[in-house]
Amino acid sequence: MPKSALSNASTHSARAGRPLKVLHVLPWITHGGVEKRRLELIQKLDPERYEQRFLTTRADGAVATALAKANIPVTVIEGPWSILNLDAIHAVQSYAAEWKPDIIHGAVFEGCVMAALGGYLAGVPHRIIEETAGSPHRSWRGDLLLSGVAALATYCVGISPYTAQFLQDRSQVPAEKVRVVVNGTPFPRELDANEKLAARERFGIPEDALVVGCLGRMFDSIKRFSDLITAVATLEHPTQPVYLLLGGDGPDLEKLKAFAKKQGVADRVIFAGFHGDVAPLYGCMDIFALASVFEGFGLVLAEAMSVSIPVVATRVGAIPFIVEDETSGLLVPHSSPKELAASLQRLIDSPELRTTFGEAGRIRAREDFSSERYVGDVERLYTDLTGAIS
Repeated sequence: MPKSALSNASTHSARAGRPLKVLHVLPWITHGGVEKRRLELIQKLDPERYEQRFLTTRADGAVATALAKANIPVTVIEGPWSILNLDAIHAVQSYAAEWKPDIIHGAVFEGCVMAALGGYLAGVPHRIIEETAGSPHRSWRGDLLLSGVAALATYCVGISPYTAQFLQDRSQVPAEKVRVVVNGTPFPRELDANEKLAARERFGIPEDALVVGCLGRMFDSIKRFSDLITAVATLEHPTQPVYLLLGGDGPDLEKLKAFAKKQGVADRVIFAGFHGDVAPLYGCMDIFALASVFEGFGLVLAEAMSVSIPVVATRVGAIPFIVEDETSGLLVPHSSPKELAASLQRLIDSPELRTTFGEAGRIRAREDFSSERYVGDVERLYTDLTGAIS
């Protein structure tokens, strides 16, 4: 297994040379961005210095398979996870009391609740909760609950400056308790010209098509794939057909297929489904577009930028932190297919602008959003917390 991203970080010999014990608490382990980030910690933190385990309500999919192959213990505690489920809280408490982790690290709202409550009751020395969404639609009850949970946490992590500020503004978390650990991601493999042609053939896209693409869970109320479909219906190029490639699965998939048919573009909208290897999907794209109504981060933007794909995205949440408007891409208001279409058309009409934005985005992504940088920042947080054993 790869060694730590911080090769010169302090060791933990003060505790008889044993590894630092980290218990990750996630409400599910499937193939989402949160789980993938924790898998990066498994793969890149030195196992001689860190012993890591997981608690969850559900473990299936690509990340769960990778954890099993790495022999990482994953314990399923039945849900739903909430402050009202005393059995679940007690189960987390009991597990933590028996294993005695140095750090309990929860993410996603339910995971934060369980990590803070269970960890506090078990006497875990350091309790981290991680805000990954920053949804403006969270209820006042949710904000109040997170505020109470944050009071039990050592640190509250935001995965972007936006989510860190969200913790302070919406849940009134004191600034001194908030830490920013900016997300990072493994960059997709770059395809050569022949591989790109093969990928287009695989997905039924003509060789000469100009392709707008997006990846994500098919939750249309959040990701607004329907706005992309509406926009693509109006796009045109004098010599090339314009296609839309959508990767991912989710509850609104069939509804979106029906919507594409209603808009008269079903023959130019490709629903590729979920793919563990996203490189062929990015290899087909000329432009990446994200029409979300909110984003705590937006890892797909960093992935697309890392392989020189220019971006059009909504000006919401953390997106303006990732995409520099008029430098690496174009930002538009959310829920506005007309303005989305106008910016996409601008890039369709200007290959030079696509190249300029793509090159700038590549530099930005590879300098600031790599998985190595992310793992290094998390390790610094862990060693800062546990300085007494450094």
